[in-house]
Amino acid sequence: MMLSMRIRQLIPKSPATIAGLLSLLSTMFVVAIWLFLIFVDIQTNQSTTQAILSQFTAIFSIENPARVTFVWLAALPFITASISSAYLLKLARSKLIAILLLVLTIGSGLVVLSFGPLSLAIFVLLPAFWGWKCIEEIK
Repeated sequence: MMLSMRIRQLIPKSPATIAGLLSLLSTMFVVAIWLFLIFVDIQTNQSTTQAILSQFTAIFSIENPARVTFVWLAALPFITASISSAYLLKLARSKLIAILLLVLTIGSGLVVLSFGPLSLAIFVLLPAFWGWKCIEEIK
C-alpha cells in the first residue's frame, strides 16, 4: 500500500511536465542515432578523432544524396531539447507559447515523418497530446 503511494508521487501530474519529459526522451533517441552513425565502422588505423571527422565529412558531403536528411537530423536534437526545456521550465503557462510549442512539436514530427523512420516520428510526436492538454488547461 505504501509502495503504491510512493509510486504515484513520482508520476508527474502536469501536462507540461509530461510533454517536457517525452520531448526529452525523443532528444535522447536522436542523440543515440547520432552515436550509432558516428561510432559504427571506425577504421582501426585511425584515431577516434580522425574517424569521427571522416564520418562527418562523408555524412555532410555535397556528393551525399541524403545530406539534407542528415542536416535535419543534426538540427532535431536541438529543436526537441528546446521544446523540452520550454515545457520543463514552465514557459508553457502562456497560451501563445503553449500553442507555439505544440506547432513546433507537430511540425518537427511531420518533417521527420516525411524523411525518417516511423519510430523516430512517433517519438518526436509523443509530446503533442500532452501539449494539447497543456493548452486546454490554460484559461
